Amino acid sequence: MIAAASAPDVYPFVAAIAKATAGAQIQGDQRFEKVVTFGRNASGELVVTTLEAVNVGQRPQLPSGTVGVMIVHYQGQCGPPLASDDYAASQGVQDFVVSSTGENIWEVTAADGASEVRSVEGPGRFGPWEKFQTDPTQYRSYACDA
Repeated sequence: MIAAASAPDVYPFVAAIAKATAGAQIQGDQRFEKVVTFGRNASGELVVTTLEAVNVGQRPQLPSGTVGVMIVHYQGQCGPPLASDDYAASQGVQDFVVSSTGENIWEVTAADGASEVRSVEGPGRFGPWEKFQTDPTQYRSYACDA
């Protein structure tokens, strides 16, 4: 298991914006992942720093000062982390993946070249750590919800 190092305000922040971000429409084709980066303002509060729509497997841009990334999968796409969803974690940034409904959230972390995921089930409640899979049908604990 890889230990996560997360400030206590990060999980509630991600949970607070997950459903609204998942429900936001993109002009035209909806088959893009929505990527939100967040950092801290001068008062230390978490704030959204960028929003972008990317193709599956496209690495998100990580502006200077990025604390975390939230990747929201589109409707019809498998919910658990896949493809290069572990990129931000590999760069030392907190990394979260959200299902297309915003109902399910996974944390992705990386250490020593290995990535792992776990579900975020609520304040202080998490699922088991499992090896990151580029093919989400290979997870033992996290079923594809598409």
